[in-house]
Amino acid sequence: MHGLTANAYLMGQIAFWVRQAFPGTKTFCIPVYENEKSFTSLLAQLPDVAQYIRYVVRNNPKDFEGGYDLIGHSQGGMISRTLVEYMDDHAVHTLISMAGPQSGVYGDKVSENSGLDKANFQTMLLKVDLSKMMFFNSLQESNSVANMWNDPLDHSDYVKRNMFLPVYAGLTDDPRNNERRKANFCRLSKAVFLVGDYGATPYEGGIEPWQSGIFGFYADGSDKEIVPMRKTQIYLDDTFGLKTLDESGRLILKSPPGISHGAWVTDYNVVKEYVLPHLDPHHDSKQDSKQDGKHHSKHHSKDCQ
Repeated sequence: MHGLTANAYLMGQIAFWVRQAFPGTKTFCIPVYENEKSFTSLLAQLPDVAQYIRYVVRNNPKDFEGGYDLIGHSQGGMISRTLVEYMDDHAVHTLISMAGPQSGVYGDKVSENSGLDKANFQTMLLKVDLSKMMFFNSLQESNSVANMWNDPLDHSDYVKRNMFLPVYAGLTDDPRNNERRKANFCRLSKAVFLVGDYGATPYEGGIEPWQSGIFGFYADGSDKEIVPMRKTQIYLDDTFGLKTLDESGRLILKSPPGISHGAWVTDYNVVKEYVLPHLDPHHDSKQDSKQDGKHHSKHHSKDCQ
């Protein structure tokens, strides 16, 4: 799944590298919400991407009888992760997010360098007062960047008014659906989250802060201090299954230094070292995990009960 302002064609290079590494593998670059349409609200994008996947699977039953892997870049990485939670009928084995803003985005660079002013009239208004306007219903219902906006200086407002990301972080008061989404996430055999480490510089060329790619984010009330994933509420309370996957050896986080946002889909050496090994059926994910988890089968829904 492509990222913001991108399209299926731009994912063709990494798809080629996958087929080259694993002959006989079929790849599908998802041709929905491309280019400027990628600014469409994620409330609309998510069900439509799910429908595309269902359509492809239904029309290629032999190819997909054993399930499939899902790779996303940037906004597409975040869409891919939430898609796994959204789809009760997904058959994803390995999820790979490359520089996906899993904990959201916050900062001036997001508005300055993500093409917001080119998307539509509503997004031009974000230049006026980004932080205050992001949670307006009109933007939440029309703009994907607003759906990813996470204001650390007003966490309660984020949870209450962001219509998308807090839902898939398991932070909303919706016990039944939170458990359903968590169970869906926990069916993964492996979840891999990758992002370039830019040290004290928060912006890695596409998302801000870069730590969001591995579920870190600014501490509540601060736009400087970063809380790593294992100290966040979503991990400690296991709100949607991160801790479950981590403790069972199925969660992999990697942040190699200096890898730029676009390199994840344009640099063969980056893809060869950090992406392709996780698609190899003979690759042992336990070697990558910081946990000593035992071997696990393809389905793990019972782990979330």
